[in-house]
Amino acid sequence: MNKPLLASYLFGSPGHARQINGIIHPRVKEDFRQWLRRRATCSMAGIESAILIEAGFAGEVDVVVMVYAPEEIRVQRAMKRDASSRELIEKRIRSQMSDEEKRGQADFVIVNDGETPLIPQVLALITFLSQIIPIFAHRKNKLLITKTEYTMLKTILSIPVNRDCISSFLRERIC
Repeated sequence: MNKPLLASYLFGSPGHARQINGIIHPRVKEDFRQWLRRRATCSMAGIESAILIEAGFAGEVDVVVMVYAPEEIRVQRAMKRDASSRELIEKRIRSQMSDEEKRGQADFVIVNDGETPLIPQVLALITFLSQIIPIFAHRKNKLLITKTEYTMLKTILSIPVNRDCISSFLRERIC
């Protein structure tokens, strides 16, 4: 797949994005639901998505965790990760919901700006989740933890985490 060409098309026009997203998002949503059904024994599961809210996935989860970084930091990280141009990355960012809107809909925000210590924020997230897990125990949806929080839990805290079933990790440490 020619990712730069697809990204150029996708972020070149709101109409293109709507067309592609209308095809992809319903399939991804169904795949996520099937993935959750296969993990029915987990009290918590997660999905990572930069456009979780815009894609209509907020109703699929019980908790939304936003990882925030200032735009310039995000641009630099994306340029390095994707070997993409500043212009294309900025178009991608402009096509997404603003950070302010996302913060307003997030249940928890982690600041990943390279200056704010991450470990206290991750511990606060664990505390937050430990307090709300009983509230959601009866729900069909699963708790949301993004790929970044998973990575922080695994790497920063140096604790082995089973990506398919994070619940046992949290139960052992927060109950």
